[in-house]
Amino acid sequence: MIKKRSKLKIRKARPSDAQMILDYLAIIGSESDNLTFGSEGLGYSFEDEMKTIETISKSKNSVMYLGFKDEVLVSVANLGGKSRDRMKHYATLGLSVRQAYWNQGVGKAMMAKLMDFADRNKVLEMIDLEVRSDNHHAIHLYESFGFVRTGVMPKLMKINDSYFDTLVMIREGGLKS
Repeated sequence: MIKKRSKLKIRKARPSDAQMILDYLAIIGSESDNLTFGSEGLGYSFEDEMKTIETISKSKNSVMYLGFKDEVLVSVANLGGKSRDRMKHYATLGLSVRQAYWNQGVGKAMMAKLMDFADRNKVLEMIDLEVRSDNHHAIHLYESFGFVRTGVMPKLMKINDSYFDTLVMIREGGLKS
């Protein structure tokens, strides 16, 4: 019997999600070398994560979305808008998906949600991201949403004495209605 794939439910992060997000980050950090951290996560405390989510929720140019399947957190996606007046038009994108949910459209759905936020946002004009240069699936996903390669940061990541280059990608424009 083939199990029907459950629908992805996406919502904004809340401060009460802090521990769940920290636990998720530890899991995904141990699943993939495509991230800038390992199983140690980002090194944030529960209080740090709560404050981060509160700050994002109050910002006009930032957002954090959580993706769930069957009540399991399977993806986190965020746009971190800059706070300085001269840079408020700019945000940095972060996206992660639990390995068991790769190639199921989760990343694409989360990207669509982020780009909808960006396109409707009256402040954001540019988004950047960094991705390992050998993460071809992610690069293709980002390009499908209008991101272009703008540079390479050689040897930015070092994992077990091996170096990996990172691409910088940018997306300009939006609906700005």
